[in-house]
Amino acid sequence: PDRMALLIIENENMTTGEWLKRSASLLWEDICAWTIYIFHWLLAHWPFGPIRTYPPTESANFAVINNERTRLNTIARKRKEGAWRVGLRWLCLVLLGVTVAVLYQCLHGSMDIIDEWKFNLLHGYMASGQYGTGWIIQYLIMTGLVGAAGLMALYEPMAAGGGVAEVISFLNGARPMNLLGYMTFLFKAIGVTLTVAAGVYVGPEGPFIHLGPIAG
Repeated sequence: PDRMALLIIENENMTTGEWLKRSASLLWEDICAWTIYIFHWLLAHWPFGPIRTYPPTESANFAVINNERTRLNTIARKRKEGAWRVGLRWLCLVLLGVTVAVLYQCLHGSMDIIDEWKFNLLHGYMASGQYGTGWIIQYLIMTGLVGAAGLMALYEPMAAGGGVAEVISFLNGARPMNLLGYMTFLFKAIGVTLTVAAGVYVGPEGPFIHLGPIAG
């Protein structure tokens, strides 16, 4: 009622086009508000148990102590390590690089397979002249993929987002809960594959910065 009263008052000084534009704007605001309400209701009545949440993590900026004594102590400590420890460290770094590269190729290949299937399906509908049906099914598939990726974040909140800030906080001394857990790795890998394959304007770069330390 308040919306209708507002439109009636504004209608006195509006043209038909302006009134229709204003009506569409108010309708879109109502749709967004109801969408948020339904989303919160679903979270409150989630049928598969309570939604997992983690407390926020904070960390101070890491400052390197740069002075002559620290530099000399670092050089002396590296000399005492021995060649075998240095070689072992480089071997671990090489193995980690190979592991992340193989992981990237596997996930990127999965993205390509889903993407190719999605567009081949669209091409089939377009070739048969069913343009509207093809685009509707295309958007339904994209919505389903994004929704499935969102479920990954509901089951494991640490899998949400890029993970770069969390990794930085870990390097600065903080210990975010389950940051390097195997479930985080699994759900984040599935989530980034589905999200990128859906065609959303996101990339796998940030999540792979998070997946790399977990693989290490």
